[in-house]
Amino acid sequence: CVPLLSSSLGASVGDVGLALSTFGFARLALNVPVGLASDRIGRKPLLVGGALVNAAGHAASAVAPDAATFAVARFIAGAGNAAYLGTAQVYLSDVAAPKQRGRVLGLNHAALLVGVSLGPVLGGFGAEISLRAPFYAVAALGL
Repeated sequence: CVPLLSSSLGASVGDVGLALSTFGFARLALNVPVGLASDRIGRKPLLVGGALVNAAGHAASAVAPDAATFAVARFIAGAGNAAYLGTAQVYLSDVAAPKQRGRVLGLNHAALLVGVSLGPVLGGFGAEISLRAPFYAVAALGL
């Protein structure tokens, strides 16, 4: 849905690529700082805050009036995603018994891959209603 909504906002081909990349770039840039922060301030603020920032970024994506705003909103969503997912991995390592840690982390990764696999399909069906619907849906799920 990112390329479709970007295009509908008047994005050039390069702008579409930017909108696709900003989410991942935010995660790349913030994963290490988030890990350090989770050690300093604890897991809960980043788990809760990350989910809320992710939801806010998706809501902003849904209402973006132009391609540039959409790309910034995607960066915000990626930043929240970095905080939430990065900290979730650490939290799972904290709470899983050492003999169960591999299984717990493997199940978490499997769940993420289910989401990555089904998300675009479900988003495509949502986009049949409105190109903005999938972003509203992800924002609501993040709350």
